[in-house]
Amino acid sequence: MDEFLDYNRYTNLDGVEWRIIDFLINSTDEHAESLWKMLKYNTIDCLSQPSVPIKERRAMVYKDDGVSDDKNVFMMPYVNDSWTAQSARLDVFVDRIVPVNQVYSQVNIGFEIIVHNKINNIKNNANEISNPNPGEFNNDDELVIKYKSRATSLLAALLAELNGRDVAGVGTLQHNTQINSYSLTRYQMFNNKDYYGFYTVMTTLMGETSSSPDYGW
Repeated sequence: MDEFLDYNRYTNLDGVEWRIIDFLINSTDEHAESLWKMLKYNTIDCLSQPSVPIKERRAMVYKDDGVSDDKNVFMMPYVNDSWTAQSARLDVFVDRIVPVNQVYSQVNIGFEIIVHNKINNIKNNANEISNPNPGEFNNDDELVIKYKSRATSLLAALLAELNGRDVAGVGTLQHNTQINSYSLTRYQMFNNKDYYGFYTVMTTLMGETSSSPDYGW
């Protein structure tokens, strides 16, 4: 029966959502800083608000205590049509598993970015950040993109922060159809068109065989 040791045990599968969220919570990169600001502050000047401390970031994650309207990050897809908060949220969940062989599988992680349509417009803060995109200025160094979509900006921050990142316990996340044809981003409406946003998929390779005769970890 030892031949069963050589099959994928999906060792870290049941922890990938939290590991990704925890990575975002602890990141000090500018993309992560912007992401948490856009999730926390529902004002048009959210990007100019103070950085969100780690303790507050953790408090923004829903922990299945029945109170969700004041939370912004969930380890499941959007399923609650009674959710009416004028805020933004990020959902992280396992979307699909595509086995490559007996040892390796492509694990698709789904991300939903959801924004209430009344708070989508936000002011650009490119003048305030340390490494702004030069394409947002004209030849006279004047900011030409004065407003942005919160949903698109959240998507850009998420992709910039996670694409190609090696997240401990998850592996390298890729938004790349060469690794998996299901890796994509698409526009989506939620809750009777009160919310708008994006559904995006990143893929990681997962494979670990057993070292135990009981086919455990």
